[in-house]
Amino acid sequence: MPTKTAPTAVRAKSATAASVKRVRGEPAESPISPQAAAASPTDQNDSEGAGPKAAKPRKVKGKTYSHTMPEHKHAAILELKQKIIDAGGPKTKKSELIRAAMQLFIAMPVPKVKAALLALGAKAPGK
Repeated sequence: MPTKTAPTAVRAKSATAASVKRVRGEPAESPISPQAAAASPTDQNDSEGAGPKAAKPRKVKGKTYSHTMPEHKHAAILELKQKIIDAGGPKTKKSELIRAAMQLFIAMPVPKVKAALLALGAKAPGK
């Protein structure tokens, strides 16, 4: 009976990961070899008129978090989502509503934001 083996990519990755040990706090080594780093862009791109490759924009990572919300506030979000759909707007996710609310708060003057927070029951600073 043949034994199961890991796919080639997994075996290669685990072999390199096992051979390279990194101490906490040290920066990771660049995956570019020293020879490739020493090569000039003209060595890598011999065709005329091709020009340097455009740098790919980095993907922005989202921060995952969790918070507790009272049931009646969650119901209010669901109600708001339904109002948006009834008004002919797009189907919206809860996170999209929160991000839109953040944009509105950022645009508001600070005294109005403080008043809105106090209306929610937030504690006033220094009290």
